[in-house]
Amino acid sequence: MTGCRSTPRWCSVLVPLCREAAVAPQLVEALKLLDSPLQRLEIRFIVEEDDIATREALEATGLPAHMSVLAAPDGMPRTKPLALTIGLIKARGDLIAVFGAENRPDPRQLRLAANLIMRLPPEVACLQVRLVIDNCDDRFLARLFALEYAALFDVVNAGLIRTGLLNMLGGTSNPFRTAALHEIGGWDAWNVTKDADLAFRLARHGYGILDLPSDTLEEAPPDLPIWFRQRLR
Repeated sequence: MTGCRSTPRWCSVLVPLCREAAVAPQLVEALKLLDSPLQRLEIRFIVEEDDIATREALEATGLPAHMSVLAAPDGMPRTKPLALTIGLIKARGDLIAVFGAENRPDPRQLRLAANLIMRLPPEVACLQVRLVIDNCDDRFLARLFALEYAALFDVVNAGLIRTGLLNMLGGTSNPFRTAALHEIGGWDAWNVTKDADLAFRLARHGYGILDLPSDTLEEAPPDLPIWFRQRLR
């Protein structure tokens, strides 16, 4: 393992999207609230080249100067990890944060992550934020999701960290040291268990993952068909 610079000068936010035109306006508004110096922040929405609806929905919001749309070239595989790897190649930040279409991060999250990374040894490559279901009053399925997330982020991951065992990534809201991602080769475009795979490869290179005392709100699937497609994917 090689040492990684501790102090992030730039932060890059990667947001892979696929057929997400409907949520584009609320996503942009949520990310506008991030409390980080705009001259050191870039937010890239990564969309498929032929996903014109999502791209137009994003551009219709009047994206500020620090936000842009990055088209993923047409080809196989059409996966989230491939989109993230394309974003990694283009990223200027020393710190990279990943968000999903349904995420609403705490506005202070990036500032907290940058400040914490500065105080941690370079062997800590990533911080995992607590994901919280915010629509648990909607349906029984959403309440089950809320219980699952609470168990994972409040109990399981916390216990793994305190016992020095491998901590699994939650998929979004996990700021990385960019140098660590480059060292391990980024995301595996063909791996359907991309987050677990990334956590294991970081561990094999001698890196650790700690938690960040911050929340990201996320909506659970509203019904079983959507839940099934999500889990099948």
